[in-house]
Amino acid sequence: MLFREAFAQFNARYDRLNEELNRIRDPSAKEPLSVKDRDKDRDILFNYFNLGGEEYLYYSRGYILPEVWHAWYNGMIIFYKHPRIRALWEPELETGSYYGLHFAPGDVTAALGDASAPVCCAPEKIKAPAEL
Repeated sequence: MLFREAFAQFNARYDRLNEELNRIRDPSAKEPLSVKDRDKDRDILFNYFNLGGEEYLYYSRGYILPEVWHAWYNGMIIFYKHPRIRALWEPELETGSYYGLHFAPGDVTAALGDASAPVCCAPEKIKAPAEL
């Protein structure tokens, strides 16, 4: 039961962020976050970073199935590869504040355009508890 509850909650949180995340990630938006929107956009992005960290925590403890984590991780890479988002996310990940979430170098290389590098999935595979 915990899997379904966590899955539903994480997806609902993502759904609330999705439209704004895609606006921030717009390929035509290459400049840094504008002063006008910076605080709002930073709040959205930090909520997303926290969501990713919490998803990883649940995955690493075996409450999220590996195939679900892989899909979420690949989605995070899509956002991570955008320079505006990566500029905020890289220093955040270095703080260790996201329960061990990190992006594997090969995944980042693939996300940034090296088609020979596979995408998915950084953190090691962890077996899910039998009660899922």
